[in-house]
Amino acid sequence: MAGSRVTAPALIDAWMHFHDLTETRDPLSQSLLDAERARPFNVAKRDGSETAVTRAFDVDGDTGRLVRADGTLDPTLHVAGIPVDDTLHDTIISPMPGTDPPMLRETDRVARSALAIAGVSVTAARQGSQSAPHAAPSAVPQR
Repeated sequence: MAGSRVTAPALIDAWMHFHDLTETRDPLSQSLLDAERARPFNVAKRDGSETAVTRAFDVDGDTGRLVRADGTLDPTLHVAGIPVDDTLHDTIISPMPGTDPPMLRETDRVARSALAIAGVSVTAARQGSQSAPHAAPSAVPQR
C-alpha cells in the first residue's frame, strides 16, 4: 500500500516440491506434525462412511493459519501455496490478467492475517480487496 512500511527481523521465502505431508521427509513439516502444530487435511468420502487423508496441510481458509492436531488454529503460523493445494485448490496457478485469481486471493488473506497478528491495521487493505472487481465468467479462457 502506498506510504506503508512494515519491518521484521526475518522473512522466510520457501520454495517447495509437491509433497505428501503424510510421508514427508521435510524437517520443518515433520517438526510441525511432531509438535502437533499441524495436521493433514481430511475430506469426507462420498459415501460419508469415513474421511480420507490428503497430502496437504489443514489450514483455515479465511486466514491461512495452520489447524493444529487438536483442531484449534495456530496463533501465528500460516501456510500458503503448494503445501495447501489439496486443501484450497487452484491457489498455485499463476494469475491471469482480467481475472480474480485464487492465488492472489489466498496471499491477500494470509497477508491480512499475518499483519493483524503483528498488530498492523488492515482496514485499508480490507477495503481495497473488497472493492476489487470480480471477473465475469466469460473473461476466463476456455481450455
